[in-house]
Amino acid sequence: ALGARSILASPLGQYVNENLNQYIKHREKFRPFAASVTAERAGEFFDFHPTSRFLASIGQVKPAHRKVFETNLLPDRPTDEAEAARDSSRIRVHVVDRNSNPLFWELLGGFGKATGVPVLFNTSFNLFGEPLVCSPRDAVRSFYCSGLDHLMIGHFSVSK
Repeated sequence: ALGARSILASPLGQYVNENLNQYIKHREKFRPFAASVTAERAGEFFDFHPTSRFLASIGQVKPAHRKVFETNLLPDRPTDEAEAARDSSRIRVHVVDRNSNPLFWELLGGFGKATGVPVLFNTSFNLFGEPLVCSPRDAVRSFYCSGLDHLMIGHFSVSK
């Protein structure tokens, strides 16, 4: 999804992960989403591999920010206590820089300015059992068939 044809959500709500999975994606509530973050502030929130803009690696949430992301961490599969402590902060990280996706970068920056957290959860824009939306018509249909509140297509927006 990487910010285009994506469902985005604030990470700041208490039940964001469960609500997205149950009411939008209609899948198991434990499934996590990627965390999209501006390149300038990514290191403040995550330890990650530089190729994360392609979702090629898993990052670690820095201890100071674990509370914000705790409902979206990847499931633990630790083999001992030391590994459990380390693995409890894993998350998929998508780093967005101004040159590669200026509109999404501006959205993340604006959200960060408003909330202090330049991060949005990001998942593919498709409903359960359906392919990824491929046109504005698909996006509008999926929007009205879902529990989503707002739809943005380029600089245009629709709200329910």
